[in-house]
Amino acid sequence: MTEFPDPLVESGGHAANVRTQLLASGWRQGSVLPHTLALKVRHIPGGFTPPVDGTWPPTRFYIVVSQDCDIACDNFDHEPVVEVVLAKKIKTLKGSLEHLRSPRTLHVALTKPDGTMQPVEIDVRYRGHVSHSLLLEHTPSDELRADPAIAIELATMVSRRYLRGARPDSFDARVAPAKPQIEALLDREVRAKVLFDIMLLIEPLAELDANAEYTVTVYGVLMDSFDDRDKRETREQIDALADELNNLLMQCDGIFVDHVEIVGRAQISLRQAEYLRSFEIVWPRLSAEADGDENDEDLEASK
Repeated sequence: MTEFPDPLVESGGHAANVRTQLLASGWRQGSVLPHTLALKVRHIPGGFTPPVDGTWPPTRFYIVVSQDCDIACDNFDHEPVVEVVLAKKIKTLKGSLEHLRSPRTLHVALTKPDGTMQPVEIDVRYRGHVSHSLLLEHTPSDELRADPAIAIELATMVSRRYLRGARPDSFDARVAPAKPQIEALLDREVRAKVLFDIMLLIEPLAELDANAEYTVTVYGVLMDSFDDRDKRETREQIDALADELNNLLMQCDGIFVDHVEIVGRAQISLRQAEYLRSFEIVWPRLSAEADGDENDEDLEASK
């Protein structure tokens, strides 16, 4: 069993002071680990392999996803580790990977000290933890910071690893032939900037034999910031996208589209949300997840 340093010894004082020290150091959900601490992260099996020479890639870093109350906990027996997720700097954000649209990869912009934004990519499969007591010996990196809204997105992404609702495999298999056209549709600029998500009500929400049919209702969920009155041209583009998606699904064998509806997030009730499934189709290889992606700043760093 792993033994962790005693916080009384590490802090040189009473455990009651640990919380004060952690908070004064600036550790919060969304804090970025300095490179010296990143080398001490323990990874989940199959995760990122750190350099063996003791150096750290300048474009890679860890972001804390543990809750603030757990980070500030002064009992390291109760909270022995702090959970982190790996991120890397990229050149540009991809709309289809923003706002939790992918279950594995998230694109967000972190804030630099001068107030400019740095696009980054987070892969939820590359998670790890670091000994809680080590935070007393370090302060968060000042190179980048995640604003509170971004920190919440990160925590939500990790929780969805275990909680998100899945579509039936037989449904995905029927939609798979339309994959190229659907990917192109979801990558459109209007979809990335205006639609928060595309949700499906699949009936029945179960695996079906080949001779049975799925009935689907499609909801295009608008961003809260969208104003119908001021953006008529944009609304027309959304309606066109919805019509094309309807046609693509209707061409898939064993799928009947009942209707397509554009709604605001407030129009989706909690009861409906239990049965809706996101239509962010993720096939094994997304362009932004592929090794050697031209969006990866590592390519620039290696030149």
